[in-house]
Amino acid sequence: MAWPTTACLRGAAPCCKPHHAHAVVALHAKAAPRRQARDQGQRRGRRGVLPPCAAAAQDVGEGSYHTDNHDGQTVEQRLRMVQNMVTTAELLVPYDRSAVNLGLIIWGAIRSIPAKDRMQLLSRLTAADITRLWKIAGQRYTAPKQQVAAAIGAEYSLWKDLPAASTEVSTFRGKAALPMDALGLVSSFSKAFFLQPEGDQLYGRVLLGKTPLGDVLYPLYFKASVGPGVVPTTQELCDVTLRYLPPQQLGLSRDDLPRSGWPQPRAHLPPFHDGFTDYLRAVAPGVYVGLGYRTASTEFNAPLYFLMVHEQVESLI
Repeated sequence: MAWPTTACLRGAAPCCKPHHAHAVVALHAKAAPRRQARDQGQRRGRRGVLPPCAAAAQDVGEGSYHTDNHDGQTVEQRLRMVQNMVTTAELLVPYDRSAVNLGLIIWGAIRSIPAKDRMQLLSRLTAADITRLWKIAGQRYTAPKQQVAAAIGAEYSLWKDLPAASTEVSTFRGKAALPMDALGLVSSFSKAFFLQPEGDQLYGRVLLGKTPLGDVLYPLYFKASVGPGVVPTTQELCDVTLRYLPPQQLGLSRDDLPRSGWPQPRAHLPPFHDGFTDYLRAVAPGVYVGLGYRTASTEFNAPLYFLMVHEQVESLI
């Protein structure tokens, strides 16, 4: 399979040398309603955050790189192309690494898939593929900022996948890359994000799809930070951090919960104890790859990789 090169990105400047920047871009929309702000990739009183290295994205105009037209390819063909790219990524060694950035190429390939069909990636990508995808997504951070800006586009913001008001819940469906010997464990899950009514702090909850009793035993609330972050054990970059804090540190009360039927926060049971933290990398609009660590544990714990695809933003009004 032939890979395109990032030098072919329409509107991208010629590649010179890798540019390691960890900047965020503020998309100002203080006068716009929150719904409109999210649709524009912005938020009132908050910074619409582009992934690291995208500091020049807001300067890109109509000439920015888009891959929506794939010469009549069907959705099935586009999904297979992404699947093949991820599966063969470790086998490909380009002559000029600066001319081929798999992170940007995957971004464009997934963006060309209609949003409603991206959910199929959960069933098509294997546990090994999800682990590889973490490395692929990390290549975006080493790309020249002009290429990142052209590939992602000025309109993109991580906040487009997240709630714009405390009356909204944004849900993702996910798949964990469980090892082959993890018998009896469920690999599928959902994550629901919501804003605290007072202060607009972003929170969320993992829904494991267990029995009602399991739902009470594992409330799994987390506090989210959107913006450049670092995985402490490996010094790898990420775009979003989810911290599963104990109730006394979480800062979340029952009155803050968007749904009356949700259980109140409580101490996390294994394996989500010992300061469990998720680190997310944006792969494409609405698609994220992540890894989870027990950051407070003194014993070695292998990371758990997972894939998340945005499902919907639901209004509770």
